[in-house]
Amino acid sequence: MSTYYQDIYTLSGFSVIYENVTETGTALSADATVTVNMALSRDPAESPYVLGMKSAAADYTDTVRQEITQEIIDAYLAEVLPYYQVPYETAFSYHIDMVEGIQPQIYNCYFNGEEEPIYVKIEDDKVYQELFTYDDGARYIDTMLTEPMPYGPISISGYNASSAVNYAIKHATDEPEFTGNGNSDCANFVSKCINAGNIPVDVAGKWYPASVWGNYNTCGTNWMRTGAKNNGGVIPYFKDKGWLKTISSEEVNRGALMYWNNQSHVAIVTYSDGSTIKYSDHSDKRKTDVYHIYSSSLDVTFYEFR
Repeated sequence: MSTYYQDIYTLSGFSVIYENVTETGTALSADATVTVNMALSRDPAESPYVLGMKSAAADYTDTVRQEITQEIIDAYLAEVLPYYQVPYETAFSYHIDMVEGIQPQIYNCYFNGEEEPIYVKIEDDKVYQELFTYDDGARYIDTMLTEPMPYGPISISGYNASSAVNYAIKHATDEPEFTGNGNSDCANFVSKCINAGNIPVDVAGKWYPASVWGNYNTCGTNWMRTGAKNNGGVIPYFKDKGWLKTISSEEVNRGALMYWNNQSHVAIVTYSDGSTIKYSDHSDKRKTDVYHIYSSSLDVTFYEFR
């Protein structure tokens, strides 16, 4: 892990929890959750993404566009600079297969909601691949200057991303409310975060919390479902209201929603430093960590509130 992230992050304070340990003859397998203090060590202003933004901005020669592009860059850096050299306790999930006399095989383990996790083999000597590239930064500047400005209020939903994220961070490791009988707490958790972000409950729209803890019969279907099974859910509810906009990973900020495309799972982005995205979520078991790493191996769609 230290080798993989060495040019961008410092890692310290490692701890490991092993689960699902099985042993058959000379073979052993296990799942491992590694928790580590992860701090951005590279100045965000020196990231490829920001360098790409600066390069694109330099191509504009008129004074007005120069001022606008500088404002865009300054606003972006204001978002990510608070992460610089600040450690965040972050969870990494692995699967390990060991056979006596053979090099252990280690896989990144990515949770997929109700389905089995995705295992991606870790390659030897692999280094961190930039999530936000130079070209992404240049494209972001060009897009911001060419997209038409919206008419009317900038926010139609009234969503307060900071309040939603603060709630998520505080309650990410709480005991899940909905468990058992095929139920998971992911949509309930995300709905609670959105509600804490100043979006009011809507009884008529079936988006309201359970009046009895853990009793899904007292909860609105759009509140406690993801939307993956075409029977209501938090994502289609807000999409139908016109409040959610699909965004790319390089556009993600804290408070964005993550929707698993092929599984029934949702999460909320609680960290985005210009190099890495982290999210918080609930499932049918209590989480031990607040922050989990997003990988492009995950088949998800990002949404932001309009």
